[in-house]
Amino acid sequence: MNFEILGKAADNYLVYKEVKGNHRISVYDHNMQLREEVPLTILPKRDDILDISFYNIDNHRHLLFQHQEGDVVYLKSVPIEANGRILSEPTVLDTTMIAYKTDNKIYSIVTSNDGSRLMVFKINKKDKSLFRFTTKLFNASLQPISESRFSLPMEYKGDYLTGHSVANDGSYSFIKYHRQTNGNIVDAALIEKPAGKDTYEEHKLNVNDLFLDDIKLMVDDASGRYLLSSFYSTKKRGDIEGLYVYGLEKTRVKQLSKKLLYLMKI
Repeated sequence: MNFEILGKAADNYLVYKEVKGNHRISVYDHNMQLREEVPLTILPKRDDILDISFYNIDNHRHLLFQHQEGDVVYLKSVPIEANGRILSEPTVLDTTMIAYKTDNKIYSIVTSNDGSRLMVFKINKKDKSLFRFTTKLFNASLQPISESRFSLPMEYKGDYLTGHSVANDGSYSFIKYHRQTNGNIVDAALIEKPAGKDTYEEHKLNVNDLFLDDIKLMVDDASGRYLLSSFYSTKKRGDIEGLYVYGLEKTRVKQLSKKLLYLMKI
């Protein structure tokens, strides 16, 4: 069973559940006693659904789903009422034409810390040496704000992307790094794309003094920083020794103002 807690809606608590392709919203009262099971009849057939996610902001909840019809993959949304019901037809947020039947989602979705921005992005990886990005930014009502396209050079093997994030102002950021055949991470960079622009800036990061496991990224809007973290070791193929956190002020990112917040041993 797959499930997701959607939270409180009026006097109810809503939980999404999926069991063997049957989708429903379970509605509970304030004592967590089940009031009703509401089937989600607006969803396509099980074999056509590629992904289901949710967007919650204030007292509003939206179901977002991807599905394929013929050569087109659709990303759609519907609002969920406080009683767990869906009373409107799905709204198309974006479409992508593909020439094959896919079992994988096309779109990835990230939301800002304050929930005021939702970004949908897709990456065309047909050319392994040049990934082509399309991003679409929405406000809290899922009305489109802007759409951008850009390309990012990649090595065929060893280059990875991680930590996709969107800030409260709609800017998009993520980490690109190269993992050597021995497992070491080198040539890490912060990719920063302002909202509404088709250009990005690449800021090299000095992370080669330790052996990192993986790099996570969070936009800390409250303090105006990017926070990067990773488990680390001090020797090749060594045991994990602790947690490395790297703070980078957004306003000084071009100067790479690096601040080591803490190096915590396990």
